[in-house]
Amino acid sequence: MVARLARLARLASTLTATIFGSQGVFAAALWPLNSTDTYILAGFRAFRGFDGRTARFGDTSVQSTSTSAHDDVVYSSHDSIAPGRVVFVAIHRSTSAKVAAINRQPLSGRAYLDQPVAGSFITIPLPPLSATTIDAH
Repeated sequence: MVARLARLARLASTLTATIFGSQGVFAAALWPLNSTDTYILAGFRAFRGFDGRTARFGDTSVQSTSTSAHDDVVYSSHDSIAPGRVVFVAIHRSTSAKVAAINRQPLSGRAYLDQPVAGSFITIPLPPLSATTIDAH
């Protein structure tokens, strides 16, 4: 039960960050109340430092849609500093795992999930109640 609550809290913090971004909020901050706020930090890490270093969501948002909007939402971006780089954050709100496809976006190189990408199609596993970041170069 505690693990499920932690996943829900991470999902809520990630969704909050995406809503702030889509509404034009420039910056967000976190003042941890205690050392057990790791689930909130995980929500931030979906967009900043997801590689364990300095990776970040791109600086130009790209319109994205989902065929199952009640369960999934995808945010995507391009990076003006690194042409060809696309970052996706896939938020899966269902309690069941699924495999999702991201398509219609030209991709090449390797995704952060360490799988080759080419063409305009990638499949990714989405665990229940999760936020998954895909950094394709």
